[in-house]
Amino acid sequence: MVKKILFVWEKISPVTSNSLKQSPNQLLGGGEVSLINLAQLLKESGTSVDLFVVYHSMLAITNFNQIFYIESCFVPGWLKRFQLLIKIIIKLSSIMNNYDTIIINDEPLLSMVMIALKPFCRAKLIFWSHLSKTYFQQHARLVSRMTNYLALKYCAHLIVCVSNYAKDKMVKFLGDKFSNKIDVIYNIVYKKRNKDDVALPARLNSDKYEILSVSRLTREKGIDVLINAFNIIVNQYQIKNIHLTVCGDGQDYQELSKLINQFNLGNYISLIGYVADPHIYYAACDIFVLSSHTEALPLVVVEALLHGKPVVSTNTGAAEVLGNGECGVIVDCGDFVALADAIVKLINDKSFRDTVTYNTENCLASFSHDKILSQWLQVLSIE
Repeated sequence: MVKKILFVWEKISPVTSNSLKQSPNQLLGGGEVSLINLAQLLKESGTSVDLFVVYHSMLAITNFNQIFYIESCFVPGWLKRFQLLIKIIIKLSSIMNNYDTIIINDEPLLSMVMIALKPFCRAKLIFWSHLSKTYFQQHARLVSRMTNYLALKYCAHLIVCVSNYAKDKMVKFLGDKFSNKIDVIYNIVYKKRNKDDVALPARLNSDKYEILSVSRLTREKGIDVLINAFNIIVNQYQIKNIHLTVCGDGQDYQELSKLINQFNLGNYISLIGYVADPHIYYAACDIFVLSSHTEALPLVVVEALLHGKPVVSTNTGAAEVLGNGECGVIVDCGDFVALADAIVKLINDKSFRDTVTYNTENCLASFSHDKILSQWLQVLSIE
């Protein structure tokens, strides 16, 4: 008998490109990409997969048999948000018992919905945690923290975290006695095009060391830390044959541009905005850098390893992806001096760089599609 799975997600929505001044682009975050990739893998295994999403951008997503959605854009205001909550509860209650398992993204809005529906739901409830800010920001709203706590404690049959780093945060949030209720399954990553498949921008064919970061331009991603590190590399280490490309967009674009100009780094750093296929940039770079203050499981680091690139990363969920330093250099979050030193070490020490690059295959073993699919199918078969 075919298993019927329903994913419940808050939003799959576009963002506007501020730097390129173009019409809105469809920029999916790591969690949304993981959802689509897992749905595709489950569908290929013969599982029936549907999606219930609150905010839907009307993307042409074909990975699901059926998509249910409530709104096409964000609903502001407390009264309208309450009305939205009622609409979600009514709609989801009408379809939830058609499924064997419901996999819920652990956002506070959806947690509130599941608290209301749990007494009437016959399906197994799995909360899939990508480590939202509810778990690590002490100033997160108390109602959001309490809603997630109650839903995870009383509604979840199982909690799936995307990394051991995320599991540790979850155990700290819920308490040690809930650790046996939490599994770790890595996200699925697909390798796309290689360097030789496409024409590269002329700048990427230069003889400079090309450093790459793929990230939203928001405070938690630490691009300001990376810019400060580059200031040290260029102006203190006096390394001039180097260039940083940042693929991505976000609300901090103007602020980061001012910081680049403040350090006179305009010839060394390019914020190129949204890139539809950043994999050509992975293929062309020499070193990949992640400067985030927190990450559960950064897919961008896995993608860099898939392209055989050495990685410098802050000490987040990326550390376990990098084998705790086997195929990359790990530095403390926010430490731009250490970040600069790590990049310079990879540039100057070819033997070390070659060793780190050689080890990437070992670090990627945990991301085998067969292994991840087997873990999910085992979770879905548990009654």
